[in-house]
Amino acid sequence: MKQLMRRIEGGVGALSSIGSFFAGTVLLAMIIVIVFEVVMRKAFNAPTMWSIELVTFLMVWFGFLTLAVIQKRGRHVHVDLFVGRMDVRTRTIWQTVPLLFSILFTMIIIYYTMEDFLDVWRSDETTNSIWGPPIWPVKLALPVGGVLLFIQLLSDFFSNTLKLVDGSWSDQPGVKKDLDYSIKPFFKFLLVFLISAGVGFWLMLGSPIIGLFCLLLTMLFAGVPIFVTLGLLGMTGLYFNFGGFIAISQVPGIIDSNLGSFTLAALPPFILSGFILQRSGAGEELYDFFSKWIGRLPGGLGISTTLSCAFFAAISISSVATVATIGLIAIPALVKRKYDPGFSYGLVGSGSTLGIMIPPSGTMILYAMVTEESLGQLLVAGLIPGLVLAGLFIIYTIVYAIRTDTYDKEEPPSMEERWRSTGKAIWTILVPFIIVFGIFSGVFTVLECGAVAALYTLIMVLVRRKIGLKDIPGMLSECGINAGFIIIIIAGAMILGRFITLSQVPQMAMESITEMNLAPGLVITLIICMLTLMGMFLEVASIMLITLPIIYPVVIGLGYNGIWFAVLMTIVMELAIITPPVGMNLYVIQGFTGDKMSTIIRGTVPFFFLMVLGMFIIYFFPQISLFLPRFVGF
Repeated sequence: MKQLMRRIEGGVGALSSIGSFFAGTVLLAMIIVIVFEVVMRKAFNAPTMWSIELVTFLMVWFGFLTLAVIQKRGRHVHVDLFVGRMDVRTRTIWQTVPLLFSILFTMIIIYYTMEDFLDVWRSDETTNSIWGPPIWPVKLALPVGGVLLFIQLLSDFFSNTLKLVDGSWSDQPGVKKDLDYSIKPFFKFLLVFLISAGVGFWLMLGSPIIGLFCLLLTMLFAGVPIFVTLGLLGMTGLYFNFGGFIAISQVPGIIDSNLGSFTLAALPPFILSGFILQRSGAGEELYDFFSKWIGRLPGGLGISTTLSCAFFAAISISSVATVATIGLIAIPALVKRKYDPGFSYGLVGSGSTLGIMIPPSGTMILYAMVTEESLGQLLVAGLIPGLVLAGLFIIYTIVYAIRTDTYDKEEPPSMEERWRSTGKAIWTILVPFIIVFGIFSGVFTVLECGAVAALYTLIMVLVRRKIGLKDIPGMLSECGINAGFIIIIIAGAMILGRFITLSQVPQMAMESITEMNLAPGLVITLIICMLTLMGMFLEVASIMLITLPIIYPVVIGLGYNGIWFAVLMTIVMELAIITPPVGMNLYVIQGFTGDKMSTIIRGTVPFFFLMVLGMFIIYFFPQISLFLPRFVGF
């Protein structure tokens, strides 16, 4: 039985990997099509009529082909706060619950998306563009991706069941074999889950919003993947309140219209640029460049760390990628020069959060997609606030270095060493300049900036022999995984968002605030506190996609600027990345240092308050966020 299951798992895993490979191929095709459009428009004044629509079609395929391999790798995001504390057998038993919910959600998606595909296939429906291609190819992406995910989920379910049957769960040393010890906590947890879910369903029939919130918390803390939680709750709300199965039949259209969006298509190319540079040693070249030129200043190595984080942030759009890349280089260097380990951890962990503020910013892309604010304005709005935060970190580093004076000073490098480091780093430094110049000058759209930067990065590392041609397929597939888990959360959030919109939740929230006569500043403070609290348990994309459909209309209704609030919200999301118990940067640092979590958290505390100070500065001086968008004139 074990041998048969291994063969099945191997076959299913290969199928998932094939989907991931094709997703990487689709991403490369997207980049080539976008760059081709740029060349035709700029060089020959002959823009194409089909490129942008084709890219949005490919985006849907890209998002859904990655789902199975993300499941295979265990990369779908879920809250591990309670489930992670169960003993091994109890956790193994409980994993069947999230898997069953995931299977249910996937079956519903397959059924309705297949029905939608067959409808457009039979009618031979085309788009309304001049090009006018048939719609069925893009409609086929959803059921194909759903089937791949369904097969992987079934394999995981049976594999998990086999572990329970043959006792392989107990192979780990120190695991208790007592059946009662493991089963009783499972049934207690199951009872609490069923009662909470029952109360949520009962409340949803009379008070949809309260019931929805109760069910949301119940499923999240039960370890159900976030995309499944959001999607199922949206479907449940639509079914019970807006027309039963007819309402659920809207789901394929909701997913297609949001995943196949021009704004969201900008996300994968930026992720690819950062991922290629992360794998090519660019972080080491950046760090060497800054340390050679400013290492002799007070706290020079710490300043170099902040600047390296800021520059890499302007490439990768990912804080986790930045901390993984710069941290592996900077932390050993800082500790070697006798900087306090806690300070070093805090500096790297906090400096890496600049990845979601300095353009290109993944949070700004998500914000634009949900709120329909101008993506160009959002991206340039984050530049000065990002530099303000970097400046606060640098000032603190200088003060800390002068006050403690316990670190070893850098030996002054020769001018030859400085120029040699510049020659190596200049190719990487050009990437953020290409992005920023393209956005500010209006030469490229944001999507085109991402594609041009990705293609430049790929060619640059190949020419410099930082990677080989054989490495490209794997890197494209890995990029698909890093983008895919966000994309499927967006799909689930949009289903829930439709229910929230139809239920007029933002209007009810605004009416409640008006009736309570709360001051606008107090409302913003309460929103920030709520987002900060959520940041302790959820990752950034999930928080934004859950809350923005409700709080954005409230913020606009109070008379605040949506661009300004995007910057404020991004700082709160930066805090979430270094806030326990779910702050991802903390775990990445612990992973490659092996130090105690308490030491890492203690080191981030001063930087946490510096970021809060930055939030106050942005709040009281909104022109810091709004100057560049108004100056550039998007």
